[in-house]
Amino acid sequence: MRRSARLLALFSHQRSRLIIEAARMTGDRASAEDVVQDAWLRLSQNARDTQIAEPVGYIRRVVRNLALDEYRQRQRRERVMSSDAGDAADTQMADTAGADRALIARQELALVAAELARMPPRMRRAVELHRLSGAPLREIAAELGVSVTSAHALVIEGVERCRKSVRGNRH
Repeated sequence: MRRSARLLALFSHQRSRLIIEAARMTGDRASAEDVVQDAWLRLSQNARDTQIAEPVGYIRRVVRNLALDEYRQRQRRERVMSSDAGDAADTQMADTAGADRALIARQELALVAAELARMPPRMRRAVELHRLSGAPLREIAAELGVSVTSAHALVIEGVERCRKSVRGNRH
């Protein structure tokens, strides 16, 4: 059986469970179905570029992340739609929290930029191409003159270094 057919069979087998998990997070079955469909599209697209060692874990993680994104977007929309001009205290608290999050995001971005600057040039370029430009691993491998596996390893190690840099400065 071809890899794409195996993935489709795996996805079909997991689909109901994935929708239930996504619905728990989004609070809405229709949104959950959209999330699961988007996750399938990502799985099938990424499976063309690279071998996914644990497709069930991968799709569950993608569903979780997309469902969380959907939930957050809905919360933002609801806050905007329900905001009352007469409720200045709530607005001020939200603005303060937003400003705090923006400051933290800027600090984390500075940490990531510093870590990128410390990386070997190949690793930095692989991370930039993959995470910032959205380039598939095959393109990255071709540009760097390495195998797809090596390009993937460079991206993984580079991203992990960035994560450690940010985590190390949270404490």
